[in-house]
Amino acid sequence: MGILIERIEHICSQMEQSEAAFLKRLGTARQTWTNYKNGRTPGIDFVMRVLEVYAGISAEWLMRGEGDILRCNEVKPRQKENTSDYGALMRHFNSVLEENEQLKAKIAVLEGKKATMAV
Repeated sequence: MGILIERIEHICSQMEQSEAAFLKRLGTARQTWTNYKNGRTPGIDFVMRVLEVYAGISAEWLMRGEGDILRCNEVKPRQKENTSDYGALMRHFNSVLEENEQLKAKIAVLEGKKATMAV
């Protein structure tokens, strides 16, 4: 398994997110993920999707392991040794992302209703 996949698994574990939930959010097939875990190198489209879905994750950290895991300095844990704070932060981050997706879906429905009313 490559270091990139290990970092992605680290994100999932810190967010206490199952592999199935992770794959569902990314829209990635389980077989594709298995291939990556077995040594196949993910393409840039997969990496970009991870960074799109988990928008707060630093590309620098994901790709090179350098810098902070989160892009926003003010949203990082106070002490790197305290993983419970970090895990709570990542779970909160995940819930905000999910809420954002739900709001986008509601906006799309409302825009559809608006379009039908204009006709």
